[in-house]
Amino acid sequence: MPSELRPFPIVGHRGAPFLVPPGNTLASLRRAVEAGAQMLEVDVRRTRDDVLLLDHENVHLLDGQEVPLWDRSFTQWRRHGGEWGEDLTTLDDAFALALEEGVGLMLDFKEPGTEALIARAIRRPLC
Repeated sequence: MPSELRPFPIVGHRGAPFLVPPGNTLASLRRAVEAGAQMLEVDVRRTRDDVLLLDHENVHLLDGQEVPLWDRSFTQWRRHGGEWGEDLTTLDDAFALALEEGVGLMLDFKEPGTEALIARAIRRPLC
């Protein structure tokens, strides 16, 4: 359902994490759109293998240790799940959802060094 972008759009901050936790997941982003968000704000971080994930926190518990997101590969985080469970969301997932729903996407680069990766992701066609 495409929406007309207004001068002050309704923004779903990390989706709708208070309605569908945790934030930065496809379920939370979809719920924000259902609630009337015209733009979705997401936090972008990278994994060790340069996969861009939506995640607000830099450090997560993995096997009882605090581990920075960038210290493990996408496959390792996917296998672990953590607080995401099945909801580990990539930036490409968010692009596809925004296009499908006709909403804007606001990217919060959470760490230096991701700019070039994000620029490439924006230019890459979605299949």
